[in-house]
Amino acid sequence: MIKIKKILDLKYEIENNPFYVDGKGGQLGDRGTIFDANIVEVGENYVVLDKEIEDGEHYFQIDNERRNDISKQHTAQHIFSALAYNIFNLNTVGFRMAEEYTTVDLDSKDITYEMISELENQVNKIIDEDIVLEELIYSNEDAHKLENLRKQVKDKIKGDVRFIKIADVDICACAGFHVSKTSDIKVFKIIGHENIKGSWTRFYFLAGDRAREDYNKKHVITKALTNIFSCKTDEILEMLDKSLKEKEKIEQNFKSLLNKYIENRNRNSK
Repeated sequence: MIKIKKILDLKYEIENNPFYVDGKGGQLGDRGTIFDANIVEVGENYVVLDKEIEDGEHYFQIDNERRNDISKQHTAQHIFSALAYNIFNLNTVGFRMAEEYTTVDLDSKDITYEMISELENQVNKIIDEDIVLEELIYSNEDAHKLENLRKQVKDKIKGDVRFIKIADVDICACAGFHVSKTSDIKVFKIIGHENIKGSWTRFYFLAGDRAREDYNKKHVITKALTNIFSCKTDEILEMLDKSLKEKEKIEQNFKSLLNKYIENRNRNSK
């Protein structure tokens, strides 16, 4: 049971918040229900619901399937950032988890396709190794004494500090959700990258069921294209290029015929 009190419209003050806050540490917040209302947003001491309910104590339920998905994306981010630092000395300068994908910003614009392929392969290798994650709690003083961290503990953090350790791959201060072992992630896939702010590269990735669902969707699209063009998968781009050239040729012929028609019409009208 939790106790809530209406603040404004669908926003309610909440005591002893059991929900993980939206945007905290770059992560998605919790979803679930309070009584018969769905949670839309979670803050440090409030929730936003999709319908009004009475003030007072209510039963609540947290969407654990969502938490499980978030844990896979977040642990995958730790591994990706750690390997980028360990292998290529690239620092993570930004991280944001969205409903559709996760982004990680690395501090270089000169990242080759070979480096990207190596990073993706190495992340999946760590996943396959079935490494058990460790949760370590250090006093604030001891946490600030730790050396060789890829991400230093911020001075604003007070009290004991929780670290997530992945064997000799990574150790990082973090209060978010994580899987128990790397194999829980199942698969990691980079789906895009772009240069941002002139000197950084933003990566978009999917892990776990998100990656599987993305593959299934793209498989359906690919299969449809092979049927349309009556070709093999690796011939789709060639057939598409051929189709576009034929379209361009038809448009040029049509334009030429249209110009001749206009010329003849003008000539006959005199």
